[in-house]
Amino acid sequence: MGLFSGRGSLGPGKHHAFSVISESRASDICLRFFDRCQTYKEFRKNQEPAVDKLKEPILHEVSSALVARFKLNFTKQDTASLWFLCKQEASLLNITNQACGLFSPYEVSLLEWTDDLRDSY
Repeated sequence: MGLFSGRGSLGPGKHHAFSVISESRASDICLRFFDRCQTYKEFRKNQEPAVDKLKEPILHEVSSALVARFKLNFTKQDTASLWFLCKQEASLLNITNQACGLFSPYEVSLLEWTDDLRDSY
């Protein structure tokens, strides 16, 4: 909000109105108007390999735990997809005992860290 404070006529902060275009309202967890900037998009794309490299051991650890717990052949991609499903169910439907129920609290903290990692780059 600091960027828009004092530049417009909205409210006591004299905020300037802005618009955000998002690919999906369901999976967009914050206003990221800067994602409309092509330079920023290119920067983020260039950071993806480094972020993926940091995320890989976490996804491997959680996948291995799921394989041991459920005796199913979970891949890292399966784990990432289940984590995405968990977040969708929890945020949109307030359901936390289905996909989210597959993960231990420790695994949830690890997966949340990978989300934070992705969002910090």
